[in-house]
Amino acid sequence: MRFKRIELIGFKSFADKTVVNFDDGITAIVGPNGCGKSNVADAIRWVLGEQSSKLLRGSSMQDVIFNGTQSRKSLSYCEVSIVLDNSDKELNVEYNEIILTRKLYRSGESEYLLNNNTCRLKDIVEILHDAGIGRDGYSIIGQGKVDEIVSSKPENRRGIFEEAAGISKFKEKKLESERKLGRTRDNIARLKDILIEIERQLNPLKQQAEKARKFLDYKEELKSLEINNYIYQYDNAAENKRQISERINALAEEIDEKQKSLDETIEKYNKNYADIQKIDATTKQLYDEVVNLTVILERKSGQTTLVKERLGLLKEQADRILAQIDQEKADVEKDKELLVEKHDKLKENAKVMSALNAQNQEINSKYLSVVDELTKSEDEAEENQKLMFDALNQLGDIKADLGKLNAEKVATIERQAELTDKQIKLQNQIAENKAKQKAFDEQLSKKLQEQKEVNTDYEKLKSQVESSSKKIAELTEHYAELNSTYASLSARKNMLEEMQKNFDGFNGAVKKLLEQAERNDGLKKSFVGVVANLMEVPEKYVTAIEMALGGSVQNIVTEDEQKAQDIIAYLKQNNYGRATFLPITALKPRNIDNLVAQAQRESGYIGIASELIKYDSKLDNIFSNLLGGTVIVDNLVTAVKIAKQTRYAFKLVTLDGDVVNPQGSMTGGSKFKNATTVVGRDKEIQELTKQVEKIAGERNSCLNQLD
Repeated sequence: MRFKRIELIGFKSFADKTVVNFDDGITAIVGPNGCGKSNVADAIRWVLGEQSSKLLRGSSMQDVIFNGTQSRKSLSYCEVSIVLDNSDKELNVEYNEIILTRKLYRSGESEYLLNNNTCRLKDIVEILHDAGIGRDGYSIIGQGKVDEIVSSKPENRRGIFEEAAGISKFKEKKLESERKLGRTRDNIARLKDILIEIERQLNPLKQQAEKARKFLDYKEELKSLEINNYIYQYDNAAENKRQISERINALAEEIDEKQKSLDETIEKYNKNYADIQKIDATTKQLYDEVVNLTVILERKSGQTTLVKERLGLLKEQADRILAQIDQEKADVEKDKELLVEKHDKLKENAKVMSALNAQNQEINSKYLSVVDELTKSEDEAEENQKLMFDALNQLGDIKADLGKLNAEKVATIERQAELTDKQIKLQNQIAENKAKQKAFDEQLSKKLQEQKEVNTDYEKLKSQVESSSKKIAELTEHYAELNSTYASLSARKNMLEEMQKNFDGFNGAVKKLLEQAERNDGLKKSFVGVVANLMEVPEKYVTAIEMALGGSVQNIVTEDEQKAQDIIAYLKQNNYGRATFLPITALKPRNIDNLVAQAQRESGYIGIASELIKYDSKLDNIFSNLLGGTVIVDNLVTAVKIAKQTRYAFKLVTLDGDVVNPQGSMTGGSKFKNATTVVGRDKEIQELTKQVEKIAGERNSCLNQLD
């Protein structure tokens, strides 16, 4: 195996494509200082997988891309390919010529190719280990490397000997195996957690299965009990009919006896009613006499009351006169005491005295006449009162007889009412018994009809039970499948939501920036967002758009250059790493409408990538710049055909994610199954949410049917 040539495009000082051939013997590159001799060695080290920018004499990996001069603008990527002759099959590859290629874009995206097929750095390192070549080996000795080897410590020299003996490959495999073992242990731990979770879910499932089994047992028991009940009812129908007939006959006999008793009672009632009519006539006559006597008594009582009132008035008047006389006597006594002092008034007082005596006599005479009159009235009142007492005694006797007759009347009426109620009840009972007999006859005929229907229903129920058992088994199995699918989809949905919450999939600097923006509103307002989150991609174009954007999917969009500078200063200040920013005011749109006219005639042509997605109109410059120069087609055959027709004028991406670059290189291969990108993650979470809700509804429906 030997080097055949190295091809450089845009690497450090090699702006144009440069090819260095290594023929047999020793190839030496000479030239003055600064002409780029060491860049060739750096290119070989870089293409073999060197990751340290310091060993490549730069501050960052993007420094290996041609940075431009006063007369020539910088390039957006660099590419180095090294060609090895493997005709002796020293390397374990089936090709006679091996081409190792490494590409790097200013966005930070890089890729490795083996014979123009995308591969991993690990694949290249494993191939080169077989030949004793590698970036860490001593097949490449640069400036100061000889002194380092001579003055190295014993343990470092041991590494040199191991490299020369070819065992470093196995040490690397050992380290890789240990790493795999560590990852396997982690996976085992996670599997244990999953098993614990599944075991935790087993108990509810066992309980549900036990409920289903109990349901089937109870259903069988219910079926048996219902059948026994129907048989019992059929067997006891004749006995019930006999008992009902006996009861009806007994009721008929009782009704006849009650009817006889009712006839006797009616006869007694008619006789008592005639007696009551006679008593009512006598009572009415006596009542009229009592009314007349009462009127006379009330009239006499009124006259007596009037006389008594008049007598009371006269007594009051006499009392007033006597009181006046007493007062006059008191005055006389006073006058006698003043007789000595008032001789001149003696005569006048004597006249007054005589007048008062005359008046007193007159009043006494009036009083006597009133007393005589009052005595006469009292005699009349006593006579009237005696008559009234006799009438009242007679009235009391009449009332006593009347009360007795009324009591007998009330008792007779009550007895008549009781007999009437009893007669009505007996008639109702007779009608009710007849209705019951008719209902029993109808029920008997219904029972006979139901017996026939029971036999038919039994056969139907038997087939329904068999069908239900089969359906329950199917529902149980379907529920288990739904439960498993629900758990799987829920776990993936939770994982994706957790990834989205933690911004997994974004590189370190972008992830840190998004995390800090959630806590810092000022920082969050300083940028518009990440490219992946600012567009809405139809599901069928997710893979194609992801491949078309490449590393640009994680670029951060800002309003202008000043805000981008502020965020870069923030990243430097906090040592969060590097990120690419896209100021809206700085980016220029791309337009390849004039180049795709011929491509549009192809049947597999779908459209320009920027026109297949949705985004805010203010981001036209961003997405036109990123995707305006990319065409989406159906498959790789169409992509190659269009690329040849247009002379590789623009980038082509297939729906499967295969890429045909303007330089002619092609990227493609299989995609990891169930791999989720930052572009398709939101869409997948929405789809999973719908599926989980749908399966949850189906699962609840299954449970309801099982219950």
